[in-house]
Amino acid sequence: MITIKQMRELERKAVAHGIIPQEMMETAGKKVYHILKERFDLNTKRVVIFVGQGNNGGDGLVAARYLSHDCPVIILF
Repeated sequence: MITIKQMRELERKAVAHGIIPQEMMETAGKKVYHILKERFDLNTKRVVIFVGQGNNGGDGLVAARYLSHDCPVIILF
């Protein structure tokens, strides 16, 4: 686990190296999808994603987009 402060610093460094926040959100959401797909038979599941504000919310929306190809997804804001 890393702290919020550490995550902000990592994100700042990524942006300084030319990685835009949207690219980070896409990568994070896609990784969540792949991990869930490896661990569960998504065709037999329904998924609920709680989405907050900020970049983590964006990560959740990206994960939902990928998951929706395999199973029903409910997004709660």
